[in-house]
Amino acid sequence: MKPTILHVEPHKTIRKFMTDAFPQYDWIQFGDHQKANRYLSENHGKINLVMTHVRSGEKRPGEGVVATAAEYGLPTLIHAGIEDDWHALKRQGMHFLEKPSSFPKMLFAIQMALGLNLPNHVAAFVPDKGEHLNANRTITENGVAIFSKIEDFKNYLSQNGDLLSAVVVDQERTESGTEGLTAIKHAVDVGIPVIAWAKNTGRKINAREHGAKIVIPWPESDEKRREFNDELKRIRRKS
Repeated sequence: MKPTILHVEPHKTIRKFMTDAFPQYDWIQFGDHQKANRYLSENHGKINLVMTHVRSGEKRPGEGVVATAAEYGLPTLIHAGIEDDWHALKRQGMHFLEKPSSFPKMLFAIQMALGLNLPNHVAAFVPDKGEHLNANRTITENGVAIFSKIEDFKNYLSQNGDLLSAVVVDQERTESGTEGLTAIKHAVDVGIPVIAWAKNTGRKINAREHGAKIVIPWPESDEKRREFNDELKRIRRKS
């Protein structure tokens, strides 16, 4: 069952980004703090985390949601700009995520606020941004972090390697395959099993030589998706 996050954010583009980028969570989103607070008061038993924007100003609209979350013992993640007035709340021991933040920082902040220990967590390197969201849907609905930049991927593995049961690397959809091999090698160095996506014979051989345990084609059909998910389940059971 996915954790449910009550997300209070006035900017529609940010709300949409969160649902697209983090499909491993169920998002209940509001642009209006008062409506969010009413919903939280009536449905607090369904919420695992409150993630709310706080902005400076006389009314400080985020505080009502924060106070209600505290009343029901729900963890709270404050998402605010550096100029925003959240310092008083910080002293109360809330979790914080500064705007703007990179994808890995966002994911890590959400995990920390939820208090998650995800031994079955999966990270994926998918360099083709056009396939980014499709890969999100293809890989799994449970605890997946997708990266399209190699440095973000490497940093995430270095910081969260002990939470990962597997890494997925798209070796096929890169111009030269070099970035994919770098991702495979880094995961192997950290000690995480790698599933590589590749169709080209040369890239399959390179992926195996760099330490990928399983090399299968990009899961573009239902049959290939089932094959991939079966392999991923096997790795998870061994971890």
